[in-house]
Amino acid sequence: MELLRTPRLLLRHWEESDLPAFYDLYSRDDVMRWLAVAARLGMSDEGTTDRWFGLTTRQFRKALAASGGA
Repeated sequence: MELLRTPRLLLRHWEESDLPAFYDLYSRDDVMRWLAVAARLGMSDEGTTDRWFGLTTRQFRKALAASGGA
């Protein structure tokens, strides 16, 4: 299902046909190196998941900014 389209971008849900590209991307050392420093980007490590295509991957979540007046 298409979620958003611009002249240069198509945002949609994952499909079974995306599996080879997903696996290729997440099996690269240079990609995993950047994921390992996600905490520096304000992300919290939520552990591993097999939510996508039954592959075990590490999941991160962007921390929400603290609310309050400045």
